[in-house]
Amino acid sequence: MSKKYGKHNSLKLVLLLFAMAFTMSACSVDNNYALDKTQPPAAHTPAAKSTAPGTTAEEESLDTQAGSMSMEEAVQIIREAGNTEVIKTWEQYESAKIPLIAALPERNLYLYGLKDKVGVILYYNGAGHFYEWNYLTPRFILPGLKITDFDGDGKEELGVILYVGSGTGLSVEELHMVKISETEVVSDNPKDKNYLVPNKEYFKDYCYSDYSEQLKEQVKLKTHVEGAALWADVTAGQKASSFELENPTDDIDNENIVFGNIVRFEFKDKKITAQFALGAIRKSYASPDFIGELNTEVVFKAGNFKLENITFQQ
Repeated sequence: MSKKYGKHNSLKLVLLLFAMAFTMSACSVDNNYALDKTQPPAAHTPAAKSTAPGTTAEEESLDTQAGSMSMEEAVQIIREAGNTEVIKTWEQYESAKIPLIAALPERNLYLYGLKDKVGVILYYNGAGHFYEWNYLTPRFILPGLKITDFDGDGKEELGVILYVGSGTGLSVEELHMVKISETEVVSDNPKDKNYLVPNKEYFKDYCYSDYSEQLKEQVKLKTHVEGAALWADVTAGQKASSFELENPTDDIDNENIVFGNIVRFEFKDKKITAQFALGAIRKSYASPDFIGELNTEVVFKAGNFKLENITFQQ
């Protein structure tokens, strides 16, 4: 085994352990850390002076939160490097100090992955914003980005799809929505624009974490025996499907269905679609028995995600 190959395997093992630790439930880390740690000005006071050029208040407040370097140092490295080429291989990932993992160059938006801690830097229009996101597994599937008005409020959002979990019977993507069109401060007194307060929606990150709960409300599984065969009755939304299962053993727990082991999202114009594997829990198996796929649309509105038009496919 070559030294380079061994190095790749070690790195992939570390990433796999991170993925296993953080994907037991979606959005398991604090994705709004930088904003939460920012010390806002007192209400009814003029807006604070701007920070160092190209950085935001939350960056300076992080200081060492980006690992061995401060956020300001990280943003300075990004600015000086001027790199606009997204990495394509593990070699490029290892050689880059702060690898570029996704980009929309036509919108001057770049997403960089931190290597010495969990997190990314969203570099948009010359300013950096930190988010505590997982972004890479040994499968090396890079993030997907889309800017559009997802919620129909007249302002564009940044949609982000992160591949955060891989392994045997595990393939998980994570959906984020970032409010990139909001102003940093707003007026607390509409009649007097001189008095400003921080805008809580400014680059706020919304992560879709409760899809399993929504699916449990809309998807039901029942099994019944016919002769020597075991049949499954799946109700998804308003439509029911019945089919014979390959394994005829009658040991499925109908009250315990798994949706979060295989999760995929996709951007289609201004819409978001999702696919979830439906896993039945058997008493004789340690892992779920996947019996079909759920296809649905994801609607983002007023900071909330909702599943609509759910269908089941065997």
